Amino acid sequence: MFQPMDSDQGQVVGSLSGTLAGVHLEAYRPTANSGLGQVLVLTAGLLDGVKNILEPIIRNLLSPLLDPLVNGLLKVLGIDLASAEVGANLSCSSGHAQLVQ
Repeated sequence: MFQPMDSDQGQVVGSLSGTLAGVHLEAYRPTANSGLGQVLVLTAGLLDGVKNILEPIIRNLLSPLLDPLVNGLLKVLGIDLASAEVGANLSCSSGHAQLVQ
C-alpha cells in the first residue's frame, strides 16, 4: 500500500522566508580585546541586518511574484518536489513477517 507524502511545493520561493527565519546568528565578544573579535561581531551584526531586510522582501514581494512562475515551470518540466513512495512486500508464511522480493 502506497501513501502519498504531503508537500507544500506551491510555495517554493515563500519557503525560503521560513528558512531564513530559522537562521539565528550569535557572535560573542572574546574576553581579550582583539581586532579579529571585533570584526567577527561586526560581520555577524551585518549579516543579521541583511537577513532582517531580505526576509520581508522575500515573503511579501518575491514569493507572490515568483511562486506561480516557478510552479508553472516545475509543472511543465514534470518535476514533483518532495515526492516519495515507500512500500514493502511482506510474507508471513514462516510464522513471522519477513521482507520478500
